[in-house]
Amino acid sequence: MSKERILFAVEMGGEPFEKQAGSQGCRFYQAFCAVAVLCLVTFASLLLLCRNGVIPSKQKTALIRKGEGWPPSAPPHDGPPCPMGVVGRAPKKITVHLTASHNIQGASRVTWEKTEILPNGVEFKDNSLVIKTPGPYFVYSQTVFYSVGCQGQTIFLSHKLGRLSSSYGTNITLLSAMNTVCHPRLTHGLKRGEPWYKTIYQGAMFEFLEGDRIFAEVGENTVRYVDTREGVTYFGLFAL
Repeated sequence: MSKERILFAVEMGGEPFEKQAGSQGCRFYQAFCAVAVLCLVTFASLLLLCRNGVIPSKQKTALIRKGEGWPPSAPPHDGPPCPMGVVGRAPKKITVHLTASHNIQGASRVTWEKTEILPNGVEFKDNSLVIKTPGPYFVYSQTVFYSVGCQGQTIFLSHKLGRLSSSYGTNITLLSAMNTVCHPRLTHGLKRGEPWYKTIYQGAMFEFLEGDRIFAEVGENTVRYVDTREGVTYFGLFAL
């Protein structure tokens, strides 16, 4: 800019053109920054309100326009809340648990007793469980053997789970286990008159048909060793 134009601007009571242009550019930059900050704050506020549900999203708005309520109504549910967010009740499972009878003195087999009312899918008959509702079941049984001393001989213990089906006509062994006590090589440290215990547990899943009879038994010669204390020896099954 020439000196004449600068002097003219000063004489007219204004500022030089270069200073005016710089001031205008600075004010424009400040205004632009203020607008940008305001837009960012507004956008962040809207995003926060939408996330918290204060402002409905597009999906909510579409449901509201269709006449559906928001939030969607949950299915009816009775009773306590279900874990894992599962709504509704699971069907009642078939569960049976039997315990050994205390009266086995002189008996040739272990007699099972019911501890509660059986479900409709299973019947207890002739010391066995009769399947009324076919399907997969888990069968289990535990027998605890007990005695005092060894009487100078090895004792063989046996325990099995069996199945009697009308389609086969004979007994089928599902699970079987054997064990020994009082073996001379294994009981050299057993004192005279000292008690001993042996536990045999078996369990597995099987597919049963209607009318199948499921039973648990021990060897006839070892029934007298069965421990019949409450909850020690048991037999049962449950549907899967």
